[in-house]
Amino acid sequence: MGAGSSRWLTSPWRVQWMNRVLAVLLLLAAWIGFMDSV
Repeated sequence: MGAGSSRWLTSPWRVQWMNRVLAVLLLLAAWIGFMDSV
């Protein structure tokens, strides 16, 4: 573990990928909740 690990976590493509995954998870959770209520 060194300076490279923090740079790996904060690289733009990784942040973009994480945001995309979070958005998909939120959409899935909202969809499941919607289907449950209906």
